[in-house]
Amino acid sequence: MFDSAALVKGQKDPTITFAAFYSDIEHEVTPVTSGHHVMLTYNLYFLEESSNAVTPILVPSTTETAFNAMLLKLLSDPMFMDKGGFLGFGLQHEYPLNQNASIGNLVNCLKGSDAIIQR
Repeated sequence: MFDSAALVKGQKDPTITFAAFYSDIEHEVTPVTSGHHVMLTYNLYFLEESSNAVTPILVPSTTETAFNAMLLKLLSDPMFMDKGGFLGFGLQHEYPLNQNASIGNLVNCLKGSDAIIQR
């Protein structure tokens, strides 16, 4: 549980705390027993024309390293899909795309395990 009050307890000047959530994350707001609670909700979207997505510098996790090693092992095996075919992965997260959006623009916005597969 994120307790924003604990972060600012004892501050002399007025202080604001915030929390941000992905749209696919369930969250709960408990009753405020003192002070004030203001909730501002908004959604961020990349424009269809935007190709300037920020690429973060990431250190691979042990899960990502293990996945990459296993995938590389499979792809190096001449018997794996020896007659050709398509290799697909289902996405674990939901993404706010309109019906006419190009799936190619999603590649730089993937999260979590979806991003591991893309990398």
